[in-house]
Amino acid sequence: MPIAQHIIVINGFQQDRYGDTGLGRLATRLHELYASPIQAVSVHAWNDDFKGVASRIWHASRPLSWEEIDIRIIAFSWGMGHGALSLCRELAQHGLDVNALVSCDGVYHHQRYPWLAMVNPSRVARWRAGVELYLPWCAPLRWLLNVPTLRIPANVLKVHVCRQRLSRPMGAEIVTQNPVTKVYDHGFDDTRNHFEIDNSPEFHAIAIRACGEK
Repeated sequence: MPIAQHIIVINGFQQDRYGDTGLGRLATRLHELYASPIQAVSVHAWNDDFKGVASRIWHASRPLSWEEIDIRIIAFSWGMGHGALSLCRELAQHGLDVNALVSCDGVYHHQRYPWLAMVNPSRVARWRAGVELYLPWCAPLRWLLNVPTLRIPANVLKVHVCRQRLSRPMGAEIVTQNPVTKVYDHGFDDTRNHFEIDNSPEFHAIAIRACGEK
């Protein structure tokens, strides 16, 4: 029997996919609510082989057409900044859309310069604005103050964004590559830092709704 809906949960850096984490508890709840013979819930590390994951999703859903395949991704930290974005791009190679992507404090990931994850996006944005306003002669060098962003692939239909600003690393800004992609910014959680936000009841509720909405 082909799988019609795939719910993919992607852990953050240093999270054990089998550990007792906020994301792990969310995955268990999603399995209770949605798992069935035609609905699959899977958990992945932030640096899994997402080309292989995308291929497995495609083959598990055959012979359904791309319109009949429903894909939802929930990701935390580098699980968003690397894992989810990689998976979305690989799914696009199979002609598949991502119906909903939920980012929990999604952190920018650079293969060569991983320390960029510790950049404070709002502070860099203020520095850049100040340079452009007060030091216009430095404008040719403003690329040095580019704010790290998460560029959402064009095959993503909806993005839900949950972030915090109490600690670094912190969630990067979202930039969509398709003008029809809908972005729902749920604001900042000022009660939890980066290492606690994946256990937020508000984030869990957003993710559960995102997996069930049309």
